This record gives sequence, C-alpha cells and structure tokens, in this order.
Amino acid sequence: MPTAKAKFNGYGSHPGSPQEFSRRLKRTLAKLHRLEFGGAADQFADELLSAARVGPEDIFWHKFDVSKSEAYAELRKVSEVLKDASSKLRTLSPMVENFLDAEADPLGCAEKIEEMLGFISAVNPEEFPKGLRHAQVQHSALVEMAARVLNILENYDVSTATRVNSLPGAPSLVITILEAIGADIRLVRAETTWRDIITEANTTRIQSQPPKK
Repeated sequence: MPTAKAKFNGYGSHPGSPQEFSRRLKRTLAKLHRLEFGGAADQFADELLSAARVGPEDIFWHKFDVSKSEAYAELRKVSEVLKDASSKLRTLSPMVENFLDAEADPLGCAEKIEEMLGFISAVNPEEFPKGLRHAQVQHSALVEMAARVLNILENYDVSTATRVNSLPGAPSLVITILEAIGADIRLVRAETTWRDIITEANTTRIQSQPPKK
C-alpha cells in the first residue's frame, strides 16, 4: 500500500475560486420579486445572492480537505523540518552566533521548537475525525445556504413555507428561488429534496436562536 503524502500547502496556494453566480440568475431573482411584489427587485436579488454565497464557497474549499492519512503525513513532514531546525540552532558556529543580534537567542528558539515537537509527538492519528464525503458536504452547504436565504426572505415578509404559492400547482416562492440558485451552480435537486432541505434549515435556524428572556 502506498504511503500517504502531505498535500496541503495553504489556502492561498490553491488555484481557482468558488463558482460565481451568473447575471442570468440575478435577473431571474429580480423578476420573481417584481412578479410577486414589484418595487426594489435588484436589491432583493443582491441580498439573496450575498446570503447564498456560502453554498459554493463551502463546496469549493472542501476540495482541499485532507484525509486522516494525509493529515498525519503532513505532521510527520513538519516534525522532520522542525527537528532539523532545532539541531541546527543548537550547533551554530561561533562565527554565525557573532553575526546574530544579542537578543536572537538560538537556544531559546530551539527549546520552543522542541516544545512544538512534543505536541506533535502526542498526536494520535486514530483520534483524527473522519472526513465528510462530497455528497455530505454538498448537503450541509445547501442547508446552510437555505437557512441564510430564508432569513433574507423573512426580512421581505416572504413566507418560508414550502407549500405556499400564488398559483395552484406551482412550487412555493422559496422553493422556486432555491431551485434557481441551485441550478445556477449545477446543484440541481428535486422539489421534494428542496422541501427536506428547507425543513432542516428551519430546524437549524430555530436551534441557533438565543433563548427568549
């Protein structure tokens, strides 16, 4: 079995960025607002898109999550570098020490590095949490996205009930909005799935509210 390698190089080193929402989506959301209420449709669309950003962002950054074995390999790599640095700091030549500022304290630095090495050696890889599958990440991101979108809709006095609609047989406005956002970032879900996501999002919102005094 091949040995896992450390692959994380810091968030800033990864190419790409979370998927942007399209202009077409903004026009769609603004049109939905005008059809239902009229008025300041662009502001409504902008607020919804700002709230929904969490969805594609969470899914994008999940690509850089590491497995348990990769995380432990990363720790081993850090440990090797720190051991080498500590050894070099403890064996500096007198000439090099003369070049350093009097407050440089290479031995003190070595001691701090060795303290960090102690923390690393105490890590038990079996206690690392298991990584989430991509489908789980997508679902969690959509629930969080839905919760934030529902907050915006309530500010506009839009019902967040999944079965309230202005036309018989048509999906509710909240489902129509979430379907449009999901489709724009290629996360198409059935209407029944969006209902479940909204129910879960509402539960999350209730649990996160501070208790009434």
